Amino acid sequence: MKQKTTKTLKVVSLLVLLSFCAFALLPQAVRATNTVTTTVTVGSNPQAVAATPNGLYVYVTNAASGTVSVISTASNTVTATVTVGSSPEGVAFTPNGDYAYVSNEGGTTVSVISTSTNTVTATVTVGTNPVGVAVTPNGQYAYVTNSANDTVSVISTATNKVTATATAGSTPVDVAITPNGQYAYVTNAGGGTVSVLSTATNTVTSTVTVGGNPQGVAVTPNGQYVYVTNYAGTVSVISTATNTVKATVTVGANPADAVVTPNGLYVYVTNYGSGTVSVLSTATNTVTSTVTVGTTPASVAVTSNGEAVYVTNAGSGTVSVISAVTGASPTPTVPEFSNLALVLVVVALAVVTLSAIVLRVKTRKQL
Repeated sequence: MKQKTTKTLKVVSLLVLLSFCAFALLPQAVRATNTVTTTVTVGSNPQAVAATPNGLYVYVTNAASGTVSVISTASNTVTATVTVGSSPEGVAFTPNGDYAYVSNEGGTTVSVISTSTNTVTATVTVGTNPVGVAVTPNGQYAYVTNSANDTVSVISTATNKVTATATAGSTPVDVAITPNGQYAYVTNAGGGTVSVLSTATNTVTSTVTVGGNPQGVAVTPNGQYVYVTNYAGTVSVISTATNTVKATVTVGANPADAVVTPNGLYVYVTNYGSGTVSVLSTATNTVTSTVTVGTTPASVAVTSNGEAVYVTNAGSGTVSVISAVTGASPTPTVPEFSNLALVLVVVALAVVTLSAIVLRVKTRKQL
């Protein structure tokens, strides 16, 4: 009888452990992806947005306010406001995150902000109506598109002086630089083309015809493809190996800007006329998700860890924060081991341990 009781307790303990483990391995609740988690109020008519390399802050240019809002990604609140030039448009950081370069479209200048103090430390004269800005991967130069001059100014970050001026196409708007730093891709809104500049010579080596009124431009982390938003309603995918359009993707109304996630799997596109963001898979070049944001979304940036996407809503003076897709699939395809599951396993092990102790005590009493 005593042996039977002991055996029964062992079986029950084992069943409890197996039950808890089975439940723990069931798919658990995971962080929702491609949903707006919060909305941050910034200045008037926010345009460009960029995240610091360390992912701690996001800088937003407020065109109608003449300021830059600094958002803490930890709290999603504005922690500083920096006064810059007239109608600030583009913003980009040096790779070390020490400085932010802001193009002031209302004039002919670029404001250089020290991120440690959030003050303007230099003002650089460039061409007329500067819009887009990008910094080379080595941090030595900043490229600025001058939309009224059909040129690109090249600024030395060491001296904050223009060292070269390159001729682009008609009404250059945005610029992105390949990860190897060898080429700058410039969208020409007035010509329906993209100019490919050699950063070694600052001359156009190729011109790619894309869709109507190209605006934003982004390069994949591996440098193989360039995504261009055409205000006419499409995104052109350029192969950097051949500088030809590989695919054309239909998105929302008036796509304005694009950003590629750090893992290179997705492209987020702001649809200025739809109040939405289209999420493209780079594997298939198809839209996998559409996220509703604020009024007239203008620009988009992603944090370095790929977990959050920030979208400026020009019409509502806000920034939408999207919980981003960080893996290969927006939904888990295998069971995930959550914190709840871990607790359940610990409880199960505690039950088994307690049962073993009880059995040992009973055995000793019997002896």
